Amino acid sequence: QCPLGCGGVIRVDPVTGAQTAISSGGSFVAPLGIALAPNGNIWVADPNVGVIRVDPGTGAQTIVSGRVGRFVLSGPRSITVAPNGDIFVVDELGASGGGEVIRINPLTGAQTLISSGGNFVIAVDLALTASGDILVVDQNAFGGGGGVIKVNERAFYDKLGATAKSPRWAMAFKYESARATTRLKAITVQVGRT
Repeated sequence: QCPLGCGGVIRVDPVTGAQTAISSGGSFVAPLGIALAPNGNIWVADPNVGVIRVDPGTGAQTIVSGRVGRFVLSGPRSITVAPNGDIFVVDELGASGGGEVIRINPLTGAQTLISSGGNFVIAVDLALTASGDILVVDQNAFGGGGGVIKVNERAFYDKLGATAKSPRWAMAFKYESARATTRLKAITVQVGRT
């Protein structure tokens, strides 16, 4: 952990690789997720601060939804912005202790719980499919194998977007299976007909 002023948003030219700081220091502590709104605003998820709006022209930071309110954002890791401007975050731990999907009003910062509990253990990313399903990647769903979880609330279809680096609806991962050492004590040989 570091005090306020760690981390930043950096623009990278895809042709030259040149890097330009857009916003740094300020309210950032440990920024993890980034999304671009239809109006050009940059949104950052910081698990130590909450959801921060960054003006792309000036780099000015505004905490829109912090670690206060009905749902205390305990670990917002991933963020996306819907075409209508609504913000969706995956709160890794959430009040339920297993991850939550929360919608945040970009003007008021009001938080609305969309989904929690169930298969969520350590929810870390979210995406919107082309058909409008909200997908959540959880590091430990279904016994530690990872997974993709579909949020079936049709009212929230078409609400999430994609990042500049990849379509969020196309990502999932699986952890390596557990390993153990076994001792072979005996071998019984049999002859059979197959």
